Amino acid sequence: MSQTPQVTLDHQASEIDGALVCNWDAVEDLFPAGLLDDMFAAYADLLTRLARKTSAWDMRVDLVGDGPCAAMNRDAVLALDGADGRLHDGIFHVADAAPDRPAVFGGGLELTFGDLAGRARALAARLQALGARPNDLVAISLEKGPAQVVAALGVMASGAAYVPIDPDLPRARRDELMADTGARLLVCADEGDNENWPADVIRVAVPACAGELPAPVATRATDLAT
Repeated sequence: MSQTPQVTLDHQASEIDGALVCNWDAVEDLFPAGLLDDMFAAYADLLTRLARKTSAWDMRVDLVGDGPCAAMNRDAVLALDGADGRLHDGIFHVADAAPDRPAVFGGGLELTFGDLAGRARALAARLQALGARPNDLVAISLEKGPAQVVAALGVMASGAAYVPIDPDLPRARRDELMADTGARLLVCADEGDNENWPADVIRVAVPACAGELPAPVATRATDLAT
């Protein structure tokens, strides 16, 4: 038995009598029960395929079978105790109950829950007027700060889901993300910015104050961002 100090998982390979011999030394207590066995079995299976078939070197590798994936998906589901609210409902409940309570600080700006909800609802109404619907994707490209929080809440309140896009990304990458997501609405700092975004994208700025309330949106548990 050998063990490398301060190494959680040590891979060892050697050639003995013309054969490739691989083994792992691991601190088993640091891994969930059975994980190391599953990992090594998948690794050994891959090595065997590569040794037996030349075509295996060019094939897509899927080391995790359906069984482990299904188990991980089951374990990742959290019980909600029958809750049927949407992600953003809690924010608006607090805003209705305690509108003067501080909510967001940043960039020299302080928003109460009332301010936050009012601006988010005004943005939601604007997005709805521009055609935002449940399961639509609306892009958000803003620096971190209160406006970004308003934008996320506003998009969700409109019934749509948001796609964050870093404003510091190169133009080509931002264009690619807009095309890949199919987003035609963009919440950004400057509605008049015609140089940094595709011409067919509708740009919307975060409202500076509360305004028109959005129309009620009927959503389902299977909708995006609900």
